[in-house]
Amino acid sequence: MQKIVSLGAGTAGTMMANRLCENLRTDIEQNRISVTIVDEDRVHIYQPGLLFLPFGVYRSKEDVLKPRDVFLPLEAKFIVSKIEKVDPDTKKVVLHSGTLDYDLLIIASGSRLDPSENEGLLGPNWQKSIFDFYTLDGALKLQRALRSFKGGRLVLNVAEMPVKCPVAPPEFVMLADCNVDFWKVYEEKASGKNTDRPELQDCLSRLDEGDTLWIHSIDRLARSLQVLQNIISQLIAKGVTVKFVKENLTFTRDNHDPFTKLLFDVLGSVAEFERNILRERQREGIEKAKAAGKYAHGKGGRKKSVDRTKVRTLREQGVSFRKIAEQLGCSLSSVQRVI
Repeated sequence: MQKIVSLGAGTAGTMMANRLCENLRTDIEQNRISVTIVDEDRVHIYQPGLLFLPFGVYRSKEDVLKPRDVFLPLEAKFIVSKIEKVDPDTKKVVLHSGTLDYDLLIIASGSRLDPSENEGLLGPNWQKSIFDFYTLDGALKLQRALRSFKGGRLVLNVAEMPVKCPVAPPEFVMLADCNVDFWKVYEEKASGKNTDRPELQDCLSRLDEGDTLWIHSIDRLARSLQVLQNIISQLIAKGVTVKFVKENLTFTRDNHDPFTKLLFDVLGSVAEFERNILRERQREGIEKAKAAGKYAHGKGGRKKSVDRTKVRTLREQGVSFRKIAEQLGCSLSSVQRVI
């Protein structure tokens, strides 16, 4: 019997094992050839997926970890053991658990990063502000760092050639450009009658000194003059510049223009007045509906715009936010609020 031994059950080793067993199935079934795969652990890391972990395309390590034997062919024998050495003269592989004879040996052991080869990488900032994404640990730590990233300069450095995957560095740059919030756009359909709005609160929590907040109009920020003044005061005290596009107003820590302040107060008062008129008309409408016997408070109500269970199920299956919105016929922001 001819013995084929493959060392390594990563992506390449798994693909080779499946191709061998597919093409040599008759010989294997007739015991003319045997295929054995050796790896030191049972868990397969889908390494192309590590690139997507930092950006939340894959959300957790469970998305890139699977048992190796799920992907290996049934015709092959799978041995979990550390490989000690290969003796080409005697055609033997020495394992921690014993030895293997071979007639044909396939080396698919892959490669591992050694950041100590590049001076300075393993200093105090390693995996704090300096990361790799070619390892599971590095990709997960970079994911956490990017979640709290509030803007600035992101540098990708190819430390030395050859790189493990030549296309990964430009892919990373393009994913960062699409996913990292260098510029963050907030869009919501909730009323400006109060500040208890997820998009608004997320926006306010991210702003820091030196940031600029562009707002479509005053009434989209709030419909109460007091609330408007409080929010603007808090933001400019932090060093945030606030710009209202429709009204062409700008507020900064150093801007003390009395006319700008007057115009802001007038427009804010108008927004509050419009809100009060709307509430008064709403009350009148409710009273008329009650008198006609057509008002049933607390019954029925508006149907939810999105099925939260379906959103979470699709996301757990790895479907992107945009695809979920398309499938369920809702807005992207509705999906993001559920997640």
